[in-house]
Amino acid sequence: MPEPTPQSVRKFVQDRIARLVPDADQQMHYVDCFRQFGAILEDSRFVNPRKIKRILNRLLLFIAKYEQVTTNVQLRQFNLSEYPTPNLVRLITMAEYFPTLFQLFLYDPKKAEAARKCLTFNASEFDAAQFEHDFGVPSAATLPQLAAGSRLFELQEARDQTKPSLVEQSQAVYSITRLV
Repeated sequence: MPEPTPQSVRKFVQDRIARLVPDADQQMHYVDCFRQFGAILEDSRFVNPRKIKRILNRLLLFIAKYEQVTTNVQLRQFNLSEYPTPNLVRLITMAEYFPTLFQLFLYDPKKAEAARKCLTFNASEFDAAQFEHDFGVPSAATLPQLAAGSRLFELQEARDQTKPSLVEQSQAVYSITRLV
């Protein structure tokens, strides 16, 4: 089946958002978030309509859960505005469709940082056997799929200590992806 055009993917995402968030004011409130959502999936070549629906539903669940949270850095709890949307979209997608890779980011910051640097599936220097050995995550069988969507794995670690770390972002995503 041919890959859909970027324009058709954008239209599909816009139509889904309009159905799931019918209030125009809410759509305007989250317009930047939804724009980034579409751009990340398009850039990652993640274009399957069923998968997009599922990821969008998870993002909306994340928004609903974290929009009203009061940020308290001492307790390490954060409002939606503290989470970088590109990482959220990437982590939600990974949690749903590459769960073994997603697990790398849940508990160990050093392992998460090492793994983040190695997620270059389309690079000629990527060694699937070494990656599997170092992280215990099978990747050889799905390497073509991982390479095609390699931009999906371009996670950014928070440099600001008052923002959620990559592990904290992953844990927040895990809390919504495993609730449903």
